[in-house]
Amino acid sequence: KPTLVVEGLKTEFTTRGGIARAVDDVSFTVGRGEIMGLVGESGSGKSMTGYSIMGLIDPPGQVVGGRIELTGMMVGEVDEPTLRQHLAQARKAARRLNDIIEELLLLAGVRHQTVASVPLNSDTIVAEATDRLEYLLKQHNASVRLPKTWPPAHGYAPWVVEVWVNLISNAAKYGGTQPVITLGGATNPDGASTRFWVQDEGLGVSPADHPHIFVPFSKLSQNRTNGHGLGLSIVRRIIEKLGGQVGFSSPPGAGARFWFELPNHHHDPLTPASSASQ
Repeated sequence: KPTLVVEGLKTEFTTRGGIARAVDDVSFTVGRGEIMGLVGESGSGKSMTGYSIMGLIDPPGQVVGGRIELTGMMVGEVDEPTLRQHLAQARKAARRLNDIIEELLLLAGVRHQTVASVPLNSDTIVAEATDRLEYLLKQHNASVRLPKTWPPAHGYAPWVVEVWVNLISNAAKYGGTQPVITLGGATNPDGASTRFWVQDEGLGVSPADHPHIFVPFSKLSQNRTNGHGLGLSIVRRIIEKLGGQVGFSSPPGAGARFWFELPNHHHDPLTPASSASQ
């Protein structure tokens, strides 16, 4: 059964010059699990079609014709709370799909792009990561603890931002009720590299999952099963290409600490260092 049916959709705007039809007799069907893209020139009505379906057309515009059916419900004939619930589910699915697409694009970029390794400003990088995660952190009522200062390291800032985003978001999702997330960093004893970490206070990682935690599309058991299996593998690929390594520790009942190491000097990104899994 189709998830979305649009038949003969028409949307008009009343202007000083008369009636302007922004959407003219649009029809399509989207089945469960299908993805449909609207392609057209600027001003062709792509956004207006979406707004019309979601009921977001404000005066002087109005939907003047057609039929919209969402998961078997006629939009306009169903009560607002039920419609909002279905739209929220659709937004969640769309957001999940968008995350997967963005991570695949990032993975492709990491594989084929050569970047310059330069000194990192960790204050700025972590601030950008937490800003991007503001909604998620509020959603999980999570707090983030930062160190007073950050040790030096070299890398490529846009990629390192993605590493922090992934690790912090995982800590927010799996760090328990009202998670407290602690970030830190310290220069390693050899002075040649710096270790950064994200510590949560959740249930931790099942011992059975330890060998697979950085393997793409691995299905993990118990406490960390909601992801699509790309994030941590991308973290590993990024850090290795920057000349570092990744790992984690998760003592029973003591949460999880995911860490990554970066060199304190310029590194040729085409000769990545080997990674650690523990």
